[in-house]
Amino acid sequence: MSIPKFLSGSILFFPALFLLSTLSVGAEEKEQTATPTFIRGGKVISTDTAKSFFSNKEAEFYDVRSMDDFGEAHIRGARALPYQENSECDPDFNSSADQFDLAQLPPNKGQTVIFYCNGPTGWKSYKAAVLAIRTGYRDVMWLREGFSGWQSARFPVE
Repeated sequence: MSIPKFLSGSILFFPALFLLSTLSVGAEEKEQTATPTFIRGGKVISTDTAKSFFSNKEAEFYDVRSMDDFGEAHIRGARALPYQENSECDPDFNSSADQFDLAQLPPNKGQTVIFYCNGPTGWKSYKAAVLAIRTGYRDVMWLREGFSGWQSARFPVE
């Protein structure tokens, strides 16, 4: 059985198109994978709890988003500490693929530190908190709702 000439090129085109479309869907899902709801050795805190720490000046806030994002707006008084992420969006990520300057954290490893990025699908703050815990910080908090939660609550930004 012969294939009509007008379909012969299409036979390879449509399977390739299908394969590309499934790959792009997978990539989008990976980027939108929600972060864990807990962090071993640290605490997941709500926006209201973070606000309490903010109001009482009981913690250092670290914004691990890009410098561009930080420059647009951030939690008032937060410090920019960008996390350059190349590892998988997975709780067991390989941090050797990432870049994060832990030397910018307070020398006192008992100091309360709060990490945030954009929100529940932003893995940078989770990873930053995990690395701080791994290096001995004892009071690590992770604002999982991130900057989007802070802004939604209309808390102070600059």
